[in-house]
Amino acid sequence: MDERPSPEAARAVAEEEADVGVAASHADLSGLEATPFRIDRLVLVAPRGHPLARRERIAFAEALGSEFVGLSGDVALGGHLDGHAARAGGRLRTRVRVRGLDAACRMVALGAGIAVVPEVMAQRSGDAEALAFVPLVDSWAERRLVVIVRRRDALSSHARRLAEHLAGAA
Repeated sequence: MDERPSPEAARAVAEEEADVGVAASHADLSGLEATPFRIDRLVLVAPRGHPLARRERIAFAEALGSEFVGLSGDVALGGHLDGHAARAGGRLRTRVRVRGLDAACRMVALGAGIAVVPEVMAQRSGDAEALAFVPLVDSWAERRLVVIVRRRDALSSHARRLAEHLAGAA
C-alpha cells in the first residue's frame, strides 16, 4: 500500500508499478478499467468558536486568510490543497503540519487552526463534538473516486479480491 496523488496512482497502475489503485476520476485514466468507489466530499473543519464555524458553506479561497492545520508533504491531500490555494491566488498559512487526517482533526479541536479533510473522516473524528463542518462550494471539493486496474482478468487472485472488495464497498 502506498498513498499517492490520483495522477500518480493512475500512472503507477498504467505502468505496472501497482496492480490496483484508487484515484479521483479527474486523473488521466486512459487505458485503465475504472469501477466507481465512492464520492469523497471535502469540508472545512473549524473549532466550534472559530468565526468560519458559523458559515453554512464556504469557498476555499475565502478561508485562505485563516491559519491552517496542514498535512505533511507526503499526504496526497496536502499537495492537492496547496495547488488549489495557488490557483486561487493565495497559499495556505500553515501553523502546524501533521501526518494524518485524524491528527489534523485533533489539532483543529484543540484550536490550532482550521483544516480541509474528507467529510467522512471529519465525522469519524473522536473530537466531532468540538468541531464544525462547513461544506466547500468549490466544484473540486467533491471528488468521484474510482478503483482502477489495467485489466481485471489479468490480476492475480489476491489483487482481484482486493479490487472486488473495494468496488463492493462502494
